[in-house]
Amino acid sequence: MDLRNLFSLWFNAFIHPKETFAKEKKNALPQLSLIYYFVAFFAMTLLMLIRDFLFAPQYFYNKTLASTPMILLGLILATVFAVVMVSIGHGILFLFAKLFKGMDNLLQQYYLTSLFAVPLVLLISLIGLIPVQVIIIPLQLIIGIYGLYLLLRVLSEVYAFTLIKAFATLFLATVITLLFLLMFSS
Repeated sequence: MDLRNLFSLWFNAFIHPKETFAKEKKNALPQLSLIYYFVAFFAMTLLMLIRDFLFAPQYFYNKTLASTPMILLGLILATVFAVVMVSIGHGILFLFAKLFKGMDNLLQQYYLTSLFAVPLVLLISLIGLIPVQVIIIPLQLIIGIYGLYLLLRVLSEVYAFTLIKAFATLFLATVITLLFLLMFSS
């Protein structure tokens, strides 16, 4: 797949999710999913670093923090951590989809979500470069809500759920996971 087709695929997943997910679910490959998530989170981490350099340059004058190998290591570790956390989140969603009698389609869920992750994360990160917080927060919130809608579309497509059942799966998975984390954090 050439780069232009890849960008087109990501764009279509973001703008035309229902059609794109239906067409792409047969192409689910874990390697592609991992690459897409890695690209999304590496770009996000890099843009956050640029933002911090632009708006808080005093942190970059410390020679230890500003050394290129340390920055590169931090970028890679943050990216790997984000990919691992997303993978765990997909596993949790899959388990709750199974509770609602969803089919065994973790790979499709992971892949289809990775298709919109790149444009979603890049858009949110680019908006984060705007120096006015009053503009950033509502825009990122709107895009985040749209991201939840896209996730509901993925769950609906992969598990043959209605959007209501997909919402119930996501809601229950989120609430129970948060309660579980709260129990063990105190």
